Amino acid sequence: MAYGIRIWLAAAILALTAAHASAQNLGPPTAPPSGLQILNLANPVAGQSPSSTVAGLSSVGTTLGNPDYGYCSGLACAAQGYSATFSVPIGDALTTLTFAFRNDPGYFGFGNVTLTDTTASTSIALPALSTIAATPNASDYSACATSTWCGYNQIPGIAAGFLVAGTDASLPSGGSGLVWPGGGNFWVDGATQQYDGIFTNLALTAGHAYSVSFLLEDINGNTPGSPFLSSTCTGTPVSYTNYSATSTNGNSTNICGNGINVVADVGFPGLPALAVPTPEPASLALLGSGLLGLGVFRRRRPR
Repeated sequence: MAYGIRIWLAAAILALTAAHASAQNLGPPTAPPSGLQILNLANPVAGQSPSSTVAGLSSVGTTLGNPDYGYCSGLACAAQGYSATFSVPIGDALTTLTFAFRNDPGYFGFGNVTLTDTTASTSIALPALSTIAATPNASDYSACATSTWCGYNQIPGIAAGFLVAGTDASLPSGGSGLVWPGGGNFWVDGATQQYDGIFTNLALTAGHAYSVSFLLEDINGNTPGSPFLSSTCTGTPVSYTNYSATSTNGNSTNICGNGINVVADVGFPGLPALAVPTPEPASLALLGSGLLGLGVFRRRRPR
């Protein structure tokens, strides 16, 4: 009897662990204590641009809240430009710049990152998007040299994004289908139900103001001519009308969620805090029943 209860309890704990691994639905990373969030497409912050609307591509969508504005379909790809501003506090020079992405039903392409010291009216050289260094600790900014980009992931060990040179393979070949306008290297997000991205450490000037800009493109089932997710998802349709920090359509386990967002943080120095997964109701019930079983087992043990 006691052996059977131990086996059942172990199975419940394993199931709970598996549920946590697949059912995250994590919100965007929060700025480190020493920094601030400078861009959030789902919830725009002061200083980011465009702040409300953009012009052009009226057939695809013209509002900031529509991820199809910067879209990719075959070789006809378009990228939307974004920018954000921040200031380096007096006494702090080393700055960690982090971009984090979530695109449950599709892929983001990210590149052409530039940084300008608006106080001195000079351009700041950023590392080229030629290599992404792996970091041994996702919460350790010091593991990344100032001359490179490093990988950032809310959940260490879960699939992350990857670097692409010019053209990612077409969807039937297993790639994202993204093509970068003008060629060159770009980053493709790999996160589902959580955020991943890249970061770099910069030696900036204390007291100066800066502006960072980048290009973003997207491919998903709503992209004109895209075969992506044409019949994969069932239940509540995936909506691409607005950016969303988390999945709100009832799916919190796979690519059929509608969490689509990009955030940027700066730390002086430091990375965004790693997320703490929130257990799903079913997982909580499973854990509760497991603990109850343990209590029964303990009460029935002979003295």
